[in-house]
Amino acid sequence: MLILETIKESFKSLRRNKMRTFLSALGIIIGIGSVIALISLGNAAQSTIQTQIESFGVNAINIMPRGTENLTLADAQYLRSDAFSYYFSAISPKLNATDTVTFDDKTTRATIVGVDHHFWESHQDNLQSGRHPAVADDEESNRVLVVGSSIADDLFGQTNPLGQKVYFAYQYWQIIGVFKEGTNDSSIYTPLSSVAQYFASASTNALTSIEITAANSEVANDATSLAKFLMMGRKNIDNVDDLPFTFISFQQMVETMNELMGMFMLFLVGIAAISLLVGGIGIMNIMLVTVVERTREIGLRKALGARKSTIVTQFLVEAMVLTLIGGIFGFLLGLGLAAVFCQIADMDFIISWQGVALGVGVSTAIGLIFGIYPAQKAAKLQPIDALRFD
Repeated sequence: MLILETIKESFKSLRRNKMRTFLSALGIIIGIGSVIALISLGNAAQSTIQTQIESFGVNAINIMPRGTENLTLADAQYLRSDAFSYYFSAISPKLNATDTVTFDDKTTRATIVGVDHHFWESHQDNLQSGRHPAVADDEESNRVLVVGSSIADDLFGQTNPLGQKVYFAYQYWQIIGVFKEGTNDSSIYTPLSSVAQYFASASTNALTSIEITAANSEVANDATSLAKFLMMGRKNIDNVDDLPFTFISFQQMVETMNELMGMFMLFLVGIAAISLLVGGIGIMNIMLVTVVERTREIGLRKALGARKSTIVTQFLVEAMVLTLIGGIFGFLLGLGLAAVFCQIADMDFIISWQGVALGVGVSTAIGLIFGIYPAQKAAKLQPIDALRFD
């Protein structure tokens, strides 16, 4: 009952000086709001980036040429040996081109990616509708396409793109499939042999990349090391650093991205902590002013038998109520800012419950820490001196 009465008295005291209460809590509101907003935005950005990376296949390893030496179909066939099936579930050569794609009076610039049927062994779940090119499509260099959702929206709007024909590379091509949103949104996939045949600049002796799909996430890192070792042997190279190829593991990218985001989040929270520190100092100053204003009240209460602990509790509770009020408004402000920015940036809004817990915990701790000194000062006042104070 004593605590409840103390809390009620704290609210009465804060209501008596509404403007001062607001200004005191402003630092906490800004600090907590910053923490919540930054953590929520960081989580949203991390989720968006990770989704985009995983759309390529989290177990995917891309080999890309650097320098003058090219990747060839023979290289892909070499890696496709059954002896490596424990580590590699699919080997997919890729041949890219870029062109302007036209449908009626609408055009869009797109990356045309040529792949063989092995690619679809690990990516067929990425289709939203339709089908992917079959073995026969690759053997006959058929002009069939699987398009990303952004391409479909740009060219067809609300019209179903399946079965429609688009024009590029001086040919008409038929759409047979559409990727799920968030998967290769701005790309068009077609048989590798079709890209080699209809694009003069493309050749299967100069592949854009070879995509290796690791058998599972547990062996993904080992699969990357094996791929490097095999290519060293194939090119008669003794030092891995001398390989004329770049190896990009998407699992390693996810791990690296998570580490970087973790460091970035700590940096952001550190910046927000400065606001909280400033807000805490402001609250301590206001509580010290409150002690001075209420000196006669404190003296009267002590003269009537109020214990030192009671006075300390009253001022501590008052400081903690003030910071909790600031924490609640800061929480709402942070969520609102994060939601707006996520809407503008087209990211999924994610409520950070860690941030909520951190905000509540920090605001409570600030009230406790920065309320101790004013509370102790109030409790140490001698009744006779306090009653004489004018």
